[in-house]
Amino acid sequence: MPLDGPLRDSAFFEQGAALLAALADRDRLLILRILLKRELPLNALALITGIGSGACSKHLGALRGAGLVICTKRADTDYFSCRSDQVKKLLETLDDILPGSSLERPPERGGSGAP
Repeated sequence: MPLDGPLRDSAFFEQGAALLAALADRDRLLILRILLKRELPLNALALITGIGSGACSKHLGALRGAGLVICTKRADTDYFSCRSDQVKKLLETLDDILPGSSLERPPERGGSGAP
């Protein structure tokens, strides 16, 4: 049986792989969960997540590059947000697949060395 539709479309697979690569990071998923709820500047997002501002900036760059996060400049400050219903649905699907997860509760960041 010949392949048709998206199965033959290599651009479909390339775009899908790029999207999943952008999501394939614990900190990026945490950032997305927060930005789905509210718009924040980098320094506030770094403080809330416990991610250093340099690393947080790199993650935001990857998420922006994948079209998952938008940036709005006001005065001298960049504000980041995620207003995509598709991203929300995707994270809800992850919640359904992964046991014990919840879209309302971002995962806790370790740091104490406790398991």
